[in-house]
This record gives sequence, structure tokens and C-alpha cells, in this order.
Amino acid sequence: MKGRIVIVGAGIAGTTAARTLRAEGYTGDIVLLGAEPHLPYRRPVVSKEILAGTADESRTLLQPTTFWRDHNIDLRTGTTVESIDPAPALVWLADGTAIGYDSLLLATGARPRALTLATDPAVAETDPTVARADIPTGRRGVASEEPGAADLSDRSRTPLAAGFGAVGRVYPGSDPMAVRGNLGRRGAGIAAEGTAATQRVESATIRGGYGSVGVAERILTLRGRADAEVLREAIGRGGSLLIVGAGLIGCEVAATARGLGVEVTVVDAAGLPLERVAPPVVGEFVRKLHADNGVAIHTDVLLTHLGYGGVRVVAAAADGRAWNTAAVLVAIGSVPDTFLAEAAGLAVADGIRVDEHYRTSAAGVYAAGDVASRFDPEAGEYRRDEHWNSAQSQGAAAARSMLGKPRAVADIPWGWSMQYGRNIQFAGRIRADDEQIVRGSVESGDATVIGLCEGRMTGVVALGRAAEFRAARDLMARGAVLDSGACADESRPLAAVLTLSGQS
Repeated sequence: MKGRIVIVGAGIAGTTAARTLRAEGYTGDIVLLGAEPHLPYRRPVVSKEILAGTADESRTLLQPTTFWRDHNIDLRTGTTVESIDPAPALVWLADGTAIGYDSLLLATGARPRALTLATDPAVAETDPTVARADIPTGRRGVASEEPGAADLSDRSRTPLAAGFGAVGRVYPGSDPMAVRGNLGRRGAGIAAEGTAATQRVESATIRGGYGSVGVAERILTLRGRADAEVLREAIGRGGSLLIVGAGLIGCEVAATARGLGVEVTVVDAAGLPLERVAPPVVGEFVRKLHADNGVAIHTDVLLTHLGYGGVRVVAAAADGRAWNTAAVLVAIGSVPDTFLAEAAGLAVADGIRVDEHYRTSAAGVYAAGDVASRFDPEAGEYRRDEHWNSAQSQGAAAARSMLGKPRAVADIPWGWSMQYGRNIQFAGRIRADDEQIVRGSVESGDATVIGLCEGRMTGVVALGRAAEFRAARDLMARGAVLDSGACADESRPLAAVLTLSGQS
């Protein structure tokens, strides 16, 4: 099969698509465009080995350095895509080059979510977006450094004082509309907007490519390996770190930073860490795990201020709590990077809308990975996953679809996290009203937690039980009706639960 397929995004979804195209016998041109200057690498190690500075370079790469040439894949790193034009089937690069295509895959991933600070706690408490958002900041996206801020070393009830650096100020000399972002994202400078209740802050620099955060700045986000290097330098220089967000990235960075001897504190608007992927019993375990390693996780925190106070970074909450630290990492979520798709007129809603075979609303254009909102015909709704393994399977499925070999794949999102040497694996989602079954002891970190709804497994979280986790994923994929008593019976392996439930 001849022609040319262009892939925008050299993360796991894009690179898997390129590899799958060759494996499926495609002999045409493959152009793989990546914004970062590095060869494609394993993003899960960013918050762990790369941040720690212990990564073996060869083991971080998705493929050996010669793979792309050996498989005749035109990999172009450090390349910014300015726009796409589906009508003439062209991809426009920032340097003015146009690349024609027969099929196009958008695998542009996601970017850090922007933070909305609450300035009126009474109003903000009723607005869920205030409690969940983030601030990405960089060289142009930082609060002004102004002297005179109160010393908040006493973190208990220090009142919010005047003189703090004001978040939301455009950095001198910046042109908010001149910055074009990674993979063609639209720069926005720092835009402060909202009512008296909220202030939303976004950074042009963080949208403008990986590793663009200056070493002098101390309010950071983490997406790529260059960001990890900046963060490592910042915490190594200052010795303390406040992490806004107790999700996967926040908790992993906390564990890594403690391993580097850094004083770490975590704050989150949610009631427990890992709330999006784990039930409360696991969240409590994670909180204690961090506490045992010297990290305090403060939950139910509604931030009202984040800015510079002298040479430190000051954060304050609506209830009077405050933190004074050398650096801040904002890590509570991401949003799909849909700029190219939106500008081209593709259907977008919490990601690029695709059908079950990853086809967008434009002929010949596909999307996969974190940026794709895929229609699930069984559920009758669109869903978007942000897990590494989902992006990998979606990249492969999209490649086959581009070749006219679509396969219906029931993709159950799953992932893992390594914290202080503990392996936490999760699949699906255990909901609050599900029947929850615990095999083993969560308190000791040796357990599998299963969620059942009308006998069907909705989700699983395993602590140090990799084999049992694999068995649970298999049971979820089968969609079988299970007996809760059989699931709870630890005298028998979980893999045998179908037989115990009268099925095979």
C-alpha cells in the first residue's frame, strides 16, 4: 500500500501507530512529527527516574535510536506544527513547510490544566472548577517577584497579607498572541479573567513547548523530560517543594523528591489522594504511605493565593492555612491539546471526537491517545482516557483503521504508579456505590480491591499483587457475572473465580 501518512505527535500513541503501520505491511511514506527535541521516550519515567536523575538513557527510549531509519520512518523531532488543512490534505509547519498526506493521525496528547484561584471562598466553594484547576507557569507565566510579603513560616493560621506578588500579571515584554505553542497551540500570554469569585491564570510559555520554564522560576508544571530537569534543579537548589495536586503525578513526584532529600508537602482540593483512580480505602493507604516517608498530604484545600513572597513561593488557603516553599509544582490534571483540530473545524468536546475506529469528523483525519474522545458503542457515549496503556492500544487501533483494517477493541483503561517502591495498579473505575471486596490487607500494602455492580467487575486496584491484577483485568474484559463470595475467597486464586461462579 502506497501513499503518505503523517502523524502529529511522537508520544506513545503516535509512535505505536507508526510501528503498527509497518508491522501491518504498509509500504508508503510515514512522517512522524514531534515537538520535543528528544527521540521518543517513555513518559511514565518523567516523574520517577528522569526527575531523580537516575534514568538510563537507552532504557527511556521507546525504540532504539536506529529503529526509525531501519523501518523507513521519517521522524522529525523539534518540529512545531502550525496548522492542518483537511480540504487540500496539508500539514503546515512553523517554518512554512507544507506536507501533503493521504491520512493524518492527530496524537497531540494533553497539556497541564490551568488553575482557578478562589478569591471569594463563599462563592468559590460552590464552584467545582475552582477546586480542581491548576496553574501552569513558565518564563513568561510567573507571578511578579515583589518584596514585602509576609513570612509564612508559621503555617497554621497566618492571615493573607498585602504585598504578595500578584498572579495574573503579564510578564514585561511578552506578546500574548505572538507565542505559538507546542504542535501549533495558540499562545495566550497570562490571561486573568473571571469574576470576584475566581481568577484564572494560564501561561503562554507552558503552551509554547517542553522545557520552556526558566531555571529562575519556581512555579512549575511537569509534562516532558526537560520540565523534569528544570524541576530537579529548582528543588535541589531550594530544598523544599509544595505540590498542588495529590493525583498520580503529584504523588509520584512527592516520592521521587523525598528520595532526593527534599522537604515535600502536598495539597489537594479532594478529600483523599488518588481520588480519580482509587477508592477511599486505597487513598487512606497512600496518605499513610507518604506520611511514613515524611510527606504530609493536606486534603480539602481551597487555594486562594499562589505567588512570590520575596525569594520564596507563598500559597494560602481559604481556611487560613499557608505554606512557604522554595518551589511549587502544579499537578492536578491535564486537558486535551485540541488546538489544531479546533482551528481546522473538527468536532471537539473534551477532546477530538472520534468514532469507535478513531475517525474524526474530517475525512482522512484520525485521532488517538490522550487527545481523543472516542465513542463507545456499548455505553452509547464518548469517553477519553489519559493512561499510557490506553494511548498505546489506541495508536495501534488507529493505524489499522487507517489501513482499512478496523477492529472493534474493548479497551479497559488501566495504569500503574510506583511510590516508595510500592507498585499500585488500577483498571476501570470503582464507584462509590459499587460493592467493594478486599482480598488481603490494604493496611499492609498487600491487597486487591475489587468493585462489583450487579456481579460485573467495574474496577480493580492492586497493591503489590501483579498476578492477581492481571487475572482481574481478564475477568473485567470477559464481562462475566461474578459471585462476590467467590471473589472474596482468598483460599482460591482469583483466576478461578469464573469456575467458582458457575462459569468458564
